[in-house]
Amino acid sequence: MKAMTSIVRGIIMLFLSVIIFSCSDGEDGAIGPAGQNGIDGINGQDGQDGTDGQPGTANVIYSDWIPTGFENFINNSNADFTINAPDMTDAIIESGAILVYGKNIGNLNDEDTYAIPVVLTNTHFFTAEAAGQLELRIRSLDGDIIGDPFFEEYRYILIPGGIPVNQSVGTKSAKDYATMSYREAISLFNIPE
Repeated sequence: MKAMTSIVRGIIMLFLSVIIFSCSDGEDGAIGPAGQNGIDGINGQDGQDGTDGQPGTANVIYSDWIPTGFENFINNSNADFTINAPDMTDAIIESGAILVYGKNIGNLNDEDTYAIPVVLTNTHFFTAEAAGQLELRIRSLDGDIIGDPFFEEYRYILIPGGIPVNQSVGTKSAKDYATMSYREAISLFNIPE
């Protein structure tokens, strides 16, 4: 048994010696020489300035002409229909401008385009209460039936808030935009017919 104890002690001592010597730090090696600095590249020549683009307004959204959703003859004192306006966001409703125009094609091929709201034989107006939904409305002036809805087509223009117009007058407010005629609006925003 004594021999066994001596062997176990010897193994433990050998094991501890290996652990102690393997944990000690050796000397740091010598620091090698510094490498060469890289060569800087050659700067290229500046390009030519481009020509200025046409004055305009970024981010203005406009629809094509949309056929009326009203009946040909309205046998009621009020009527509504909804235009799908997917680009009309809550931000545009809250701080931008929404312009709506109605077009009447007369008997002699004369085209009459009006900014809405407008009072003609009836009151024509719109509401924008929810994103993507533009409500066109007609109300009788005297409570009688509306009859002919007057406009055959509608078009909208959406102007996000804070968009400057490249003119000498600077930025317009939503109220300023709402007083513009159709011709003024399409000219100002460079909108095709």
